[in-house]
Amino acid sequence: MYASPVVYTTALVPEEYLWLYMLNPMAPIMDSFRNAILGVGVFPWSFWLISWFVTFLVLFIGVLLFSRIEKTFIAYNVKKDQPFHKNDIKHLLEGSYRFH
Repeated sequence: MYASPVVYTTALVPEEYLWLYMLNPMAPIMDSFRNAILGVGVFPWSFWLISWFVTFLVLFIGVLLFSRIEKTFIAYNVKKDQPFHKNDIKHLLEGSYRFH
């Protein structure tokens, strides 16, 4: 919470650490919102580009990791307290599965 862009504005961050602060994708959003509400400041295009870059980088890494480990997920039937059977998953996908 103490490193959150909600608590600190970019004016309070030392210049040498500003690039690190702006790696948080919410920092430019909160800063721009604060500037719009107060009616001061400028729109930081460079910070927005950094924010979008970090966001898409995290998205790409997340999709890559998920696609690699997706096959190891086990569907688990909570009602029966056991893993789903192949036929159960087929019925789940079709929408015709009934929990007992």
